[in-house]
Amino acid sequence: MKLTRTMIDSIAGTTAMTLLSYYISDKKNRNYSEPELLAAMVRKRAPGLSKKAALTAGWGMHYAIGIGMMAAFRGISKKGGLARPLIYGVAGGLLGIAAWKAMFKKHPNPPSADRSGFYKQLLPAHIVFCLPLLWDDHEK
Repeated sequence: MKLTRTMIDSIAGTTAMTLLSYYISDKKNRNYSEPELLAAMVRKRAPGLSKKAALTAGWGMHYAIGIGMMAAFRGISKKGGLARPLIYGVAGGLLGIAAWKAMFKKHPNPPSADRSGFYKQLLPAHIVFCLPLLWDDHEK
């Protein structure tokens, strides 16, 4: 049940945060889609890879990272009410910002992006990602 709950939470959280990223992208007329930016990074490192294959890899990486983060957050604490997703969301957002900054810095040809705006939207996106943690408070 623990693995199933983690998978459900991670899929729900990753999907919700990505929808928020798409919403903010649309409102700001920028691309803040994590899977698309990952795909662009993959494609620039493997230029022979088709756009579809790179996008599949970007989505796969995004959900895989979500599974890892959700498993870590669920493993740290089981209770906490609304404070839990807020605290873990902010922590996850800061971790995400640091990871993205490192990826952009280390990549030999990173995709062009409004990085400042992208980093700013990662905090609320990760809070949304952590909202499924509220379900743990109701499990017996």
